[in-house]
Amino acid sequence: SDYIIKKSLETNDRKNELFNCFSLVSVGRMDPVKQFNLIPKIASKVIESGLKFKWFIIGDGGVEKEIIKEEIRKFNLDDTVIMLGALENPYNYMVNSNLLVCLSSSEACPNVINEARILHIPILTNNFGSVYEYVENNYNGVIIDNSEMADFIIKFITDQSLIDSIKDNIKDFVYDNDYIIK
Repeated sequence: SDYIIKKSLETNDRKNELFNCFSLVSVGRMDPVKQFNLIPKIASKVIESGLKFKWFIIGDGGVEKEIIKEEIRKFNLDDTVIMLGALENPYNYMVNSNLLVCLSSSEACPNVINEARILHIPILTNNFGSVYEYVENNYNGVIIDNSEMADFIIKFITDQSLIDSIKDNIKDFVYDNDYIIK
């Protein structure tokens, strides 16, 4: 966690350019289990409500990359859904985001959720088996089905008290491996 926090504090030369509105981030490899292919459709539903935001996808590889790019073009989301690719330091992007979004259909130990907790970033996640070991629903994040994702993103963007409440709940979180093992 010390490494993650240190890296999150490094200068992000694109901060003013990229983080000038509500921002979401999803991190992982471009793999079907991560379900990044759902992002453009979800984003288009949020845009239909008239809200401005940016959704950053950090990661590369896998078979989904071209599919996601095509969906971004299809929904005309080039300025909203931004694929940053694999980054040596994703943490200085994550820490500047308002919300981490995890769309995975399954995870054993979702590292990105643990990283978000270390960085005190609110989490919006799909409902999969192990998520309950890492996210306390409506406390350090919100667990929902992907079918409800657009509605909850709208809620997060329009209800600052929801973000503030979760941030207040997670501000003192310290990753403690001994406690987790116990």
